[in-house]
Amino acid sequence: MEHRQPKPPHHPLTGLSNRRNFTHVFADELARASRRNSALSLIFADLDHFKVINDTRGHQVGDQVLKATATHLRACCRPYDTPARWGGEEFVILLPDTDEQAATLFAERIRTSLQAGLSPAISFPITISIGVAQHLDGESLDGLIERADRALYHAKQQGRNRVLRWRSIPPASR
Repeated sequence: MEHRQPKPPHHPLTGLSNRRNFTHVFADELARASRRNSALSLIFADLDHFKVINDTRGHQVGDQVLKATATHLRACCRPYDTPARWGGEEFVILLPDTDEQAATLFAERIRTSLQAGLSPAISFPITISIGVAQHLDGESLDGLIERADRALYHAKQQGRNRVLRWRSIPPASR
């Protein structure tokens, strides 16, 4: 019988939580938030024009940008927040005990500090667009991700390099 190693809980390039692990953490945090009757919010972030970085500077530089972004996100997070690589140049952060307004302020700090410079090794500007949503009663992870992603989409439509929260999107545009 073949013995398979379990997949590691972290993304190999960035060291952040991977999707599978993030899903487990979400279930635990949702149960905790329900018991405590506390807020749980999600940040969905996407590096702006990342394809241009890969196309003009090479994938090795793109990987450096992803690693530096992961390091930056980890440094911005509290010990109990969960940043994860979602896919490509997309990242999510689960914020326990945080409502949408506080999550938006946190996301804005991430955006402005990232724009100020990721690392000395990256000499060109990097910007990020971020969508924020607070978990609704009975909502699945997919539903929460979808709403934060929709807010991210609207942030990109409004010119990128900005933070937009779900509740600020007019209902007709959702």
